[in-house]
Amino acid sequence: MKPNARPIFLFSFLLAFCSLFYELVFAQLLSVCIGGTKIQYLITISLFTSALGLGSLCFNYFREKIETKNLFFRIEVLLTLMGSVGPFFIAWLLEAKDEAAFITSLKVSFSYFFIFVIGFLSGFELPCLFGLLDESHGKIMAWDYLGMLIASILFPFLFLPYLGTAASTLFVANINVIALIWLRPEMGRSTRIVSYAVNFVAFICIMYFRADLNHILTKLYLESN
Repeated sequence: MKPNARPIFLFSFLLAFCSLFYELVFAQLLSVCIGGTKIQYLITISLFTSALGLGSLCFNYFREKIETKNLFFRIEVLLTLMGSVGPFFIAWLLEAKDEAAFITSLKVSFSYFFIFVIGFLSGFELPCLFGLLDESHGKIMAWDYLGMLIASILFPFLFLPYLGTAASTLFVANINVIALIWLRPEMGRSTRIVSYAVNFVAFICIMYFRADLNHILTKLYLESN
């Protein structure tokens, strides 16, 4: 049985919001670690959009091997992990220290590849949503674009100044966790309630410890200083 349309539209909005938000976090992080804010944002968005297209193209290949809802679940697991751990890993990778230019170039290239992979995985989301709801593709895309628009507005004006980079990406990763819970309808009612409760507590902890989380991220990059 196909799910109702409204949850699909909502998740199209939320998942697009999360995907673009991750990319904006990485662009901000790279601009701090490497420098050249405009260049880093341009490179990040370019990689993201090209990877989205490639991911969409590859969807049919994977759909033939994995049922759509299971594929969707696995994609969201990977995006949640990469979106939450990624900024800390990249900050550690680009730790400020004296090293050969070749090594630094390799690290920067890997950071861009990491960004590309997130975009590639995000490219599966719309086709997966289309597979869950055959009708109203236009509305799904409209909510998807709206999610990206809201992410691009809220990131610089709300999340970055009030939560900071680390807390923001963990906060948004928790939204991905909500998608994971929703994609597992076979979960018992009590298990689902507990999962949502734990997720809510995680939201509160992220808000409360936001300064400490951001300090950890900064310390990873400035470890040698």
